[in-house]
Amino acid sequence: MRPKSIILFERLFLISIMLTAVSAYLSYGQTLAQIETNADFKALGWGGAAVTITSILYVGLLLLLYYLTAHRASVIAKWILVLVTVLSMTTLPGAIAVQSGVPLILAVLTNLSALAAIILLFLPDARAWLGSKPEPGPKDVDAE
Repeated sequence: MRPKSIILFERLFLISIMLTAVSAYLSYGQTLAQIETNADFKALGWGGAAVTITSILYVGLLLLLYYLTAHRASVIAKWILVLVTVLSMTTLPGAIAVQSGVPLILAVLTNLSALAAIILLFLPDARAWLGSKPEPGPKDVDAE
């Protein structure tokens, strides 16, 4: 049975993923405008499809890492989530500098919920669960 901190991690991280998806949807036009004014991206031919695909892949990656951590007790997925969360937190000062209103609130809430979720993975019951090995199946009985 999964410990309470893993269940709470699951809820908080799913909230973070939902906020990420909502934020990507709401900021689609602004992101597309920034890409279209960047000469490097323009040379690559990036446009609306690239923004959409990138957003979907990012949310998909977060969902996969969440699942592997919360349901498969993957320590590797846990550390990748830690890395992704830390990298995401580094974008927060830039978001504060250029965003306002709902997009800024979503950015702050997304980062805070992800950070809170990640911290839960380091509580003793979560560490013990993540460090445990899967339960062995029934032992084969030798027919002597």
